[in-house]
Amino acid sequence: MFADEAVVFGTEPPSKFSDFKTFENTLQQYFSQMSDVSFMTSNIQIEVFEPVAWVTSLFLWIYRLNGEEVRETGRWTEIYLERDGDWKLAHFHASRDPIVPSF
Repeated sequence: MFADEAVVFGTEPPSKFSDFKTFENTLQQYFSQMSDVSFMTSNIQIEVFEPVAWVTSLFLWIYRLNGEEVRETGRWTEIYLERDGDWKLAHFHASRDPIVPSF
C-alpha cells in the first residue's frame, strides 16, 4: 500500500484492523491453514487512459482446508494512478461469485 490513509475492509477473514501489522498477522494465520493452493486468472482485460489504468479479471481459487477441497470463482478489479512516472495501486476489489442455490 502506498498511502497511509489506505482503508482495508471486507478482507478474508472478516475482521477489523487497527494497523497494517495486525492485518498482516491475521492474514498469515488464516492462509497458513490452507494447503495445495492454486490461483488462476482468466479473461484479463487491461485499459490505460493516462493517468488512470484498470485491470479486470476472473479467478479460480482452489485450496484444501481441513482436508476438504474448496473451489471458489470470482472476479477482481484493480485501479492504478500514475504519479511522478510511477504507477500506484489506488483501489483493489475482489468478490466471489454468488452461490446459486439449487432448487
